[in-house]
Amino acid sequence: MEDSYPIKAKNYDVCRNGCMMFLKSSTLNKCRYCQAPRFTTRKRQSDGTARQQQPCATVKQLSLSDQLALFIHNKTSRKNLLYRSKHQPFQGQYSDIYDGNAFNDLKNKGFFTNNLDIALALFTDGFTMFQKHQLMIVHVVILNFPPSIRYQTANMIQLCICPGPHSVKNLFSFLQPCIQQLKSLQSSGICVKADDGERYFARAHMLLCTGDIPACSKMMFFRGHTFKYGCRICEIAGSPVKINGAKRGMYFALNKRARPKMRLLGDFLQGNQDKGLMRKSPFRELNSFRGWSTYGLDCIHLIGQGISKQLWTLICGKFGSKGNPFFLKLATRKQIGESLANARTTIPSTFSNCTVDISKQSRYFRSIDWIHFIRFIVPTLVAERLNNKAAKTAILALANACNIVFQRTITKGNLNKLKQDVKLWNDYLMLQVTTKKISGSIFTITQHYMTHLDHIICEMGCPIYYSAFCQERAIGELKKKIKSRSATGSNAGNIMVGLAAQRYAERVGFGSSTSIKKQHEKEVLTDSEENDA
Repeated sequence: MEDSYPIKAKNYDVCRNGCMMFLKSSTLNKCRYCQAPRFTTRKRQSDGTARQQQPCATVKQLSLSDQLALFIHNKTSRKNLLYRSKHQPFQGQYSDIYDGNAFNDLKNKGFFTNNLDIALALFTDGFTMFQKHQLMIVHVVILNFPPSIRYQTANMIQLCICPGPHSVKNLFSFLQPCIQQLKSLQSSGICVKADDGERYFARAHMLLCTGDIPACSKMMFFRGHTFKYGCRICEIAGSPVKINGAKRGMYFALNKRARPKMRLLGDFLQGNQDKGLMRKSPFRELNSFRGWSTYGLDCIHLIGQGISKQLWTLICGKFGSKGNPFFLKLATRKQIGESLANARTTIPSTFSNCTVDISKQSRYFRSIDWIHFIRFIVPTLVAERLNNKAAKTAILALANACNIVFQRTITKGNLNKLKQDVKLWNDYLMLQVTTKKISGSIFTITQHYMTHLDHIICEMGCPIYYSAFCQERAIGELKKKIKSRSATGSNAGNIMVGLAAQRYAERVGFGSSTSIKKQHEKEVLTDSEENDA
């Protein structure tokens, strides 16, 4: 099926340790970071004659423009792409990313005038294979599709899998072909001869590029959350906390008297090393780039792997047990776990993993399970076991804020309630830290990012419509198929191309690879001449 797929993957040389990718035009002969050689052979043989150099490692990339062209080519997917142009906003509520300021400002500037113009979201995330091999996925979502099919597997796009085996040092070396295509897509666009014989023209704009906190830091050339100015949205100054007599970490407690100012767009365009932005943003030449809001806040990582998980450790006494109003004794935690385990036969299968005894097996919880925990378990089984009335009010406020984040429609009233609940939660935590009932290390960057949820919703609309659930599902699919331990990165790249061909076949309804080949044997979809300058 891969041989019949109308898009052919391009191979790029890559550092054998996975630090960076070498562009076709690059004259570098070794990695900038680990100094590993680019090639395995010398330029000349022993008799002095030239020989072709072989790269130590390569990575496969699939063209973004060509993959978008396949969606425009097909009648069914082309019709679904029109959802964006037909979306009708309702005043005072957010029901999709198109209700946010980011999209509407672009539209007011004269972009998205064509009904087929495409809005994109770019996701990156690292994952581990065989306990130590580090890979990173570059994943794209077409936001034009209706929410009901937007995240279906057949509509997913992957551009490359950074092959490892170590973590990526220069993510933008892998993203450079994508960025060049995005520049071309926003200005020149693509013209596609479709299955009905007509030619269709479309431009594309990237509204969002996001991921978990480390991935966003790499995309921003940002020093990260361990830096003094560790928030990528505002200029709050963090401070270390004394743990066992030594100052450790960086924590971000809000000052009630002076709210930190938001980061300026100019800092992203020019760089600001004093505030942690080490270089100019490579996305700065995109018309859709808006600084901090372009990087969004992914709710699956923020709440699933951040807030909810931390809340359970707070309940378990990690941040202090003596005087901690949220602390529950082991016997009480076991009661909660037993209640969950006993509920397995009476609740929908969607929540099946929430029925695991959390007092014993919380390490097996996935992000979605932690989200279910804070939304449904905390307001019922946990809150009723807290003796302190103020603590119960605070934890219910946090649970309600998380529920608002995952709503499919958020009104102005919901947004105000979200701000009030987050403030109530933060104020109560600050009171407990001030009275030394809870450690100040509770104010991690994830707690701080909760205070910016209202800003992100105003800019990008409901977080549920641009969350990384689909990316996590794609990673899970890759993990099941990757078998090679000796050539894990190459295996991952081959699987990515194979999955792209399989999804295309499912999308257009072909039953065999010969049908795909026949459909496209004389057809050129796009003029995607490479520009990797």
